[in-house]
Amino acid sequence: MVLDQGGFRGLVIAISDNVPEDMGSDLIQSIKDLMTETSETMYFASLSRFYIKEVTILTPKHWHVPEIGGEARHGEVYEHANIKIGRMDTEHGELPYTHQPGECGEEGNPILISDDYLLKLMHDPAEMIVKYGLMGKVLTQEFTKYRFGIFEEYGYPGNENNGEKYPSSYTHAYQELNGTHRMALVINSCADTTLEGKLLHIEGENEASQIVEGCDIDDENGEIITDSCFFAADLQNYATSSMGSYQYTDLVSVFCDDEYFPHNHDTENKHNDQCLDETRDWEPMSTWTTILKHTDFDYGHNGGIYVESTVPSFSVYRASSAKFVLVLDNSGSMGGCNRIDNLKTTLKRWVDGLKPGTKVAIVKFGTSNQCATGSGSMTKDCYVEIIKDSAAEKQTLEDAIDAMASNMGGTSMSEALQSAYTIMKDEHDAYLGQPGVVMLVTDGMANGPPPSIDDQEIWGPFHQDNIRVITLNLGAEIDTRMKHLVTETGGKAFVSKSCDGMEDDAFQYASETFIPSDVGDKYIKRITTTQEVVPGVLSTRCSQANDGKPCLKHSFTIEKTLNEDVNINMRLIQQDKEIDAETFIQEVSVRRRVEKNQTEVDGFLLSFDKTYKNFADFIHNDTVEETYTEEVLDVFLTAKTDVDPNDIRKTNVQFTTTVKRNWIGDEGADYYITCEHPPVMENGKKFLIKSQVKRGNTPIDRANVVARVSVSRESDPYAETPPVYFALLDDGGKGTDSGDEHEYDGTYTTTLSPEKLNLEDGNGISVMCNMVESPGAEWNENNFYGKKKSLPTQNGAYTPYCCGTKDQKWNIPRTSDVTKLLRSSLETGAFLDPSLFVKDADFGPPARITDLEAEMVGQPDDGSVKLSWTATGDDWGTGTAQSYNLVYSDKRKGLMSSNKITRDSKMVLSGSLEPVPAGQQMEVILRLENHHVPGTYMFALNATDDAGKVSRPSNVARVNFHDRSPVVLDADPHLVHGHAKNDLPFEEKIRRIVKDERFVKRFMALIEKNKKIVRDAENNVMEKRLKERMGRRGTSVDRIMEKIKNDEVLRAIYKSKLL
Repeated sequence: MVLDQGGFRGLVIAISDNVPEDMGSDLIQSIKDLMTETSETMYFASLSRFYIKEVTILTPKHWHVPEIGGEARHGEVYEHANIKIGRMDTEHGELPYTHQPGECGEEGNPILISDDYLLKLMHDPAEMIVKYGLMGKVLTQEFTKYRFGIFEEYGYPGNENNGEKYPSSYTHAYQELNGTHRMALVINSCADTTLEGKLLHIEGENEASQIVEGCDIDDENGEIITDSCFFAADLQNYATSSMGSYQYTDLVSVFCDDEYFPHNHDTENKHNDQCLDETRDWEPMSTWTTILKHTDFDYGHNGGIYVESTVPSFSVYRASSAKFVLVLDNSGSMGGCNRIDNLKTTLKRWVDGLKPGTKVAIVKFGTSNQCATGSGSMTKDCYVEIIKDSAAEKQTLEDAIDAMASNMGGTSMSEALQSAYTIMKDEHDAYLGQPGVVMLVTDGMANGPPPSIDDQEIWGPFHQDNIRVITLNLGAEIDTRMKHLVTETGGKAFVSKSCDGMEDDAFQYASETFIPSDVGDKYIKRITTTQEVVPGVLSTRCSQANDGKPCLKHSFTIEKTLNEDVNINMRLIQQDKEIDAETFIQEVSVRRRVEKNQTEVDGFLLSFDKTYKNFADFIHNDTVEETYTEEVLDVFLTAKTDVDPNDIRKTNVQFTTTVKRNWIGDEGADYYITCEHPPVMENGKKFLIKSQVKRGNTPIDRANVVARVSVSRESDPYAETPPVYFALLDDGGKGTDSGDEHEYDGTYTTTLSPEKLNLEDGNGISVMCNMVESPGAEWNENNFYGKKKSLPTQNGAYTPYCCGTKDQKWNIPRTSDVTKLLRSSLETGAFLDPSLFVKDADFGPPARITDLEAEMVGQPDDGSVKLSWTATGDDWGTGTAQSYNLVYSDKRKGLMSSNKITRDSKMVLSGSLEPVPAGQQMEVILRLENHHVPGTYMFALNATDDAGKVSRPSNVARVNFHDRSPVVLDADPHLVHGHAKNDLPFEEKIRRIVKDERFVKRFMALIEKNKKIVRDAENNVMEKRLKERMGRRGTSVDRIMEKIKNDEVLRAIYKSKLL
C-alpha cells in the first residue's frame, strides 16, 4: 500500500476462508460502504493529506459470488493484507481492532474486522451508530494507528493502585490565575474544549456486575479511590478534536496538532508515553505531528490536494493459485556436505504436497542458468501447473529435481534472478494474474558479471511488481548482500545451521503463506505443532534416561482438540550423507513424563519411507486417549546396537510433530506461535525478536517463551556449538532488557546483541520461538476489562468498549490454563552485517528505562520522594551505562531540560545515581527544593553510554502532594495542563490551514451531515425501543416521537431512558 498524491493505492482487504460464502455479497457491499465513509472521514480529518483511492477485496479461493472479477493479479494473499475480515471472536469483540506491538511511528499489525460487525452495519446501522458513533471515525482511528503508529489519546478503567498505567481519570495539581495551587480531577483525553460526560465505575461481580454512575475521591490524599473508575463522554459534545481520542462524539473531526487544535501533552495516555519528539527535547508529540513524521510525507510529498470525490475504486478478486519460481544453485560447491542431494529430497517432498492449480518453474544456475522445467525457455512456458487428480505434473517436477547436479561451475546469481523475473513478467503479461514468489536457494557468494545482487537493477523489478523473494542459505558461506533482496521485496530469509542444509522451513513458509486454503482444509490438513533438529552429540545425555542405550529425544504435547493421527516424522542426516533410517533405528517410543517415571504411550507404529530412505514416521492412526493429552511427552529414537557410536554422534535428526484436528473440536481451538525479527542484524539498530502465542485469536498470558538462536559459522560447519536460548517477555520492558514495549499485550519480546550471542564470527543466524512448560499461563477469551483497551461509551448497562456488552460481561471469564502446552514456530534466518565485527564498535545506545516509580516519603510538606528503577546497560540492555540524567518538574512541558539532579546533588538524601550493571535495582530518596502543596511533580531519567549515545527518556513517574483541600471537579483543562487554547471558530481554523474555500465548505457540510446522521440514528433507535415496549400502539409511538423531535428537553429525558 502506498500513498500517492494524497490517495492510498493498493489497500488490500482480505476475507478469511472460515467466513461462509453465503454472506459474501452482503459482506462485500458492507466493506465498500464502510471504506467509502472512512475515506471521506480521513480526507477531511487529515486536512486533505490522505484518503483511500484504490481498494482490492480478496475473497477465499473457493468463493464464486457474482461480485468477483477473477483471480488476484498482484500477489495479494491473506497473510499480507492491510485489513483482515474474519469471524467475530470474544477476545476483540465485533469492532475493528489494531494490535500495536511496536514503537511510536511503527506500522501495527493488520486491522481486524469481524464479519458480524460488517453485517450489522448493513442491516442495523442506526443501532451501530448509537452504540459506537459514526463508522468512518471508528475505522479512521484504527487505520491511523495501523499505518502511522499513533496510540490512544484516552485512558482505561482503573487507577495506578490496581496497575493501570493509563487511567481514564485521575487527579493532578494546577495553579489558578490568582496564583493559588489546587488539586483537580483530570479526564484523560485530547480535546480542544472541555468534554461533557459522566464518571462511571463497575460494581459487583459475574452476573451481578453493573455499570454505576460516579466515582469516589479521597480529599485527604487527593486521589480517586474507586478501582474501576472511567469517563464516558456524551455522544453530543462541542469538541472537534481529537480523532485519536473520543472520536465517537458527534463533532470530533480532526486530530490534535500544535497550533489550531493544541495537543494536551500532559495527560497520562499511551500516546503521550510512547510518542516523544527527539527534535524538541523529547516532548510528547501530537497525533498530527506523529502522522506527519511518517515517510509518506518526506520531502514535501502528499502535502494536501483537493479532490472532488473521495469514493475509492474497488476491485474484487478471489485468492489465486500460487506460483513459484525456484532459483536453485547448481554450482560446484553444492556438492559439499551432500547439500545438493539433501536439497533434492526437500524439494521433492515439498512438491508432493502441492495443491492443484499451483505453478512451479525451476531456474537452475551456476556460471550460466537455464529453465529446467516446462518448455525449457525463459518464458511463461517454463511453469508446470499441478493438475487435480493427476500425478504426471508432480512427476515432471521431481524428474527435473533429480536431474540437478553440482556441475554448473560458478555462482552467477544476478543473471539467474533476472531470468526468473523474465519468466514471471511473461506469465503476468499473458494472463494478468499474480506474478508469484521467488525462492532463491544457494550455498555461496554471488559472482559473475555485474550488476551485483544488492544493486537496485536486480531487486528493483521484484519490488515494483510486488514479487517477494525468499532466500535460503545453505552452509556457512553466506552472501550478506542478499539482505537487500529480502528487505526491499518484503521477503523472508532462512539460514541453515549446518553444512548439510537439511532444514525445510523455507518451503513450509512458502506453502503456508502463499498457497490459498480450500474449503474444508482446516479439517483435513496436518498441523505442525513442534519441530526441532537434535544433534547427535546429545545422544550420550539421552541414554541416561533410556537404560543406557544411545538415543535422541524430542519433547512435544498433544491437545484435546488436536489429537487425531498424531505423527512424529524423523529425518536423519549424517554430516555429509543421507543414511538409511531403517538400518539406523532400533526402535522409537513415546513416553509420558511424570516426574521421574515415564509411562509409554501405546498405539504408535513405526514405518519407513520407501521413497525417501532417510525418513521414518511414528504415527498413531487413531485418536490419542485424553489421559495423554496436555501432558509433556518425550519421543525416544533409539539407535541399533551395531551402529558405531561415532556415527551416532555425527547424526542429526529433525523431529517434526504433526496432528489432525478432532472433528468435534472447537472452531477456535488451534494453538500456534509466531516468531518475527529483522532480516539483518547490524550495528546501531535494535534487533528485536517478537513472538505471539495464541489460541485462535486469543493471546496466551504469562507464558514461558524462549527463542533458540543458532549461529552459522564456517568454523563450525556441522553446528556442533549448542544454540543459545533467550527468554522472551511480555513485561513492557519493566526491569528487564527485553525491549518489550507494551506490558501484557500478548507479544513476547527479547533484544539480541552480539555480546549476548558471543559473536566472534559468522554470517547468519537462525531463530526459532518456542513455548515451553508454563505454570500459571492461561488464555481468557472473555476478558475485555484486562485486554480490550478501548474507548468507554455510555451506551447500555454495560459499556461496550471497555467492559463487555449486554450479552457479554467483562468479568465472566472463559479461561483455561495451558501449563503443559508446547509449541514451536518455523525457524527463520537473519544476515549478520559485517559492521558487527568492527573492533571496539558500540552496538547501540542504552535501552529505555520503563519501570521508574515515584513514591512520597513522609508528609506532603516534607517534599521527600523515593525513586526506584532497574538499571539499563551500555549496548541496549547489556553492560553498564556511564551516567544517568535525572530531572523533575511540576510541568510536563520542558521536563527533560528542567531541574537536573546529578550524582553529587545535595537533594539526594540516600541511595546513589552511580551506574550499576544492567538489571540491578537502583533507588534514591530526594528532597525537593521549594515545592508547593498541593502539587504534582513529574520525574524522568535517561542514560548515556561511553560512546556518548543517549537512551530514550524513561516513563514519567508522578507524585501528588496534597493538603486535604477539596478536589476541583470542573477545572479548565487548558489551565490544568498548560497547553494552549485557540479560540478561533472551527471554520476559520480550517480556512487558515488549508487555504481552499472549496474544502472548507465541504468540510462544514460534512459536519452538519454527520450531526444529522447521529440525530436520526438516535431517533430511529428510540422509536424502535418504544415500539418494543408499547406493543401495537403504533399511533401513540408516532405522537411521542413527534414531540421528542421538536422538544429538546423531552428528547433528553427519553434519551436517558431509552439509550
